[in-house]
Amino acid sequence: MKKYRYEFPPLEPHFVESPSADAVVRYVRRTYPHNFDEVLPTLAEIP
Repeated sequence: MKKYRYEFPPLEPHFVESPSADAVVRYVRRTYPHNFDEVLPTLAEIP
């Protein structure tokens, strides 16, 4: 599983494991439906 990082609120990092980036995007869209546009630019895969 790959690890991803995103921030919301700003400067408050959250980490999630997922098999694909698409699955993380769907998770973020469900979790933050009103703030999706703010959260998505902070999403990054952790090497």
